Formats: sequence, C-alpha cells, structure tokens
Amino acid sequence: MNTKYVIVEQQMMSRRYVALRGVSFDTKQEAEAFRAKRHDHYRLFVEERTVKDIDKSQEMHCQCCNRPIHAARGTIAHHGYTRPGDGWQTPSCFGAKHLPWEVSRDQVLVLIDHLKGILARSTAACAEVAAEILPVTHHYQVYDRTVRGGYVSKTLSLTRDNFAATLQSNPDNVFKHSRTTFDEFKARDLDNRERKIAQLKRDIREFTLRYEGWKQTHKREGDKWVAL
Repeated sequence: MNTKYVIVEQQMMSRRYVALRGVSFDTKQEAEAFRAKRHDHYRLFVEERTVKDIDKSQEMHCQCCNRPIHAARGTIAHHGYTRPGDGWQTPSCFGAKHLPWEVSRDQVLVLIDHLKGILARSTAACAEVAAEILPVTHHYQVYDRTVRGGYVSKTLSLTRDNFAATLQSNPDNVFKHSRTTFDEFKARDLDNRERKIAQLKRDIREFTLRYEGWKQTHKREGDKWVAL
C-alpha cells in the first residue's frame, strides 16, 4: 500500500465525490498545482488516498503515445480520455485495447493513416480559406454561469461580404476596436491552420520512423509478459 493524492469532483446528480481517472500525484503540492490550472478548479478538491501497489512488471508501453500503461489482461488498458461532465467522455488513445508496443506495431500504422487523412483535409481547407472559398473562422469562449464549467465555446464565420455587419454588431464583444479588418482575421486563421499542418507533418514523420525502427522485445506466456 502507498499514499497518493487524487483530484475529486462532486457529481451533480448524486452529489458524491469521485476521483478523476488516471490522475494521481505523489505529493499534495503537485496535486494542488494541477488543480489550479483547471478552468473548473472551484469544484475540484485534493484528497489523500491509500492505493494498492501496482505490479509494474505488467506495465507495457502504448504503441501510439508510448506511455507505460497497465496491460495485465493482454492489451493496453483504456487511457488518454477525459470526462468533461454530463455523462460523456472523450475517446481513448488510439493504442487503447490493442497489443503493447513491445509486441506489435500494427496500431501505429492505423494512426499514421488517420493523421494523413487529417493532413489532406486540413491542407485542402487551408487552401480554400486562402482563396476565400471557405469562410474565415474565429474561435472564442464566453463565460456563462448557467453551464457546467462556466465557459461556452463559440465560432464566428467571417467573409468579406458579412464582415462589416458582423463588426458593427460585435457579438460577445469580440472586436476590440472599429479599425479591425477582415484580412487580420484571415491571416490569423491561416496562421493557426498552417501551424496545425506543420505539426501533423512532424507527427507523421515521427510515427513513421518509430514504425520502421520497431523490434519485438516481449511475448505473452500464460497470463504474463516476458522478455524475449
């Protein structure tokens, strides 16, 4: 047994305090620092808990994120997801519920193909925004005390034709001065898209190198992972 510090939140319906999955810290200071960075920190609390010792020998590495993850049942456990609230959660990591990196590289190829698809769509969309075939998008958040978490994400779709009217109506006080131009928003949108495209290319190169350099190091014997 050992002591960990976890982050707990109160459930809206049951009013029970439930720990955030996959989040624990060795010290209270680390837990408080994590809590302070969350936008919903006001409803999160740090709690000290005694946890069972984990058999580290049955931790293997995820093919996609390369994190050491519990794999005692033969595949990498679910990880990489979050639970924003209201009874739903984001998708798990691409490597969840697949064989570990020490045994297989198949899921890396699936991830590479997925990233290439995103890259193709993102590149096409960037070119269409540059040619003003697609509208310029501006993403922002507004505070709303009636929703869980306090903030709502919104998007403005801007074109040369609707920009003057949108500037005049100034929804959610997005425009700080009347001299703002459509080209400023267009340049910002294109810069964000180009940054994401560059990151996608870096990720594809990195995963391709990992895939090509892979070598099996473990195998399954009974209910245990053993080194070759």
